[in-house]
Amino acid sequence: MPPAPLAFAQPRFPAAAEQLGLAADVLVSFVVDIDGHVSQIDARCAACDASFLRAARAAARTWRFTPARLHGQPVRVRVEQPLHFELDE
Repeated sequence: MPPAPLAFAQPRFPAAAEQLGLAADVLVSFVVDIDGHVSQIDARCAACDASFLRAARAAARTWRFTPARLHGQPVRVRVEQPLHFELDE
């Protein structure tokens, strides 16, 4: 059974990127521990401003999950979560 989000805050749009009208797609990879906390956070994108990566990692540090389960026992799993940063028109 995969982990399920309990607290999943959206990242803040970087102010400098907003002023420049930038957008980005970021892939956040992390481990959900047996207690539901997030660790080993990595964020990457093909060609984006580093401020998007920082915002994605900051948001991921606040996320909480019910842990994944295998045979009824909580287990650590690696999860990938895509994030899309785009300004509203």
